[in-house]
Amino acid sequence: MGEFQRAEGVAIVTGAAGGMGSHCARLLGEDGWPELLLCDLDEARLGPVAAALRAKGARVDLLGGEITDPAFTERLLAKVSDRAIGAVIHTAGVSPAIFGDKDKLLEINLDATQAIVDAVRPRMAPGGGLVLFASMASYFPISPEADAAFEA
Repeated sequence: MGEFQRAEGVAIVTGAAGGMGSHCARLLGEDGWPELLLCDLDEARLGPVAAALRAKGARVDLLGGEITDPAFTERLLAKVSDRAIGAVIHTAGVSPAIFGDKDKLLEINLDATQAIVDAVRPRMAPGGGLVLFASMASYFPISPEADAAFEA
């Protein structure tokens, strides 16, 4: 099997102030990804993650806003400007366990995700990739067998 080669371009991480998003952003920084665009609902919460990445020499841009707002996707593309997109790590979303409005839940987790995918796909660098996270495991009990598999 051939050696993995990173795509050229900026890496975008949504939900970058949260647990999965911030960890993914830090891993990209540790891997030496030179340019990152970190996105979250509250741009101020991105500060610690951005500081850690900048300390490793990465160029980091920040974007705050509601992913369901069409203007958010337009601002995301404007931040990327004419650069190719090498990766999108999409962790932004909400859980039905903590968010009761089903219509808003679908708007955030489905419609906004599709809007971001549709917006970035034409700008993806050759070999670039999209990673979309969706999991309820942290909110609902799982079987002991599945738990053992996660811990293995």
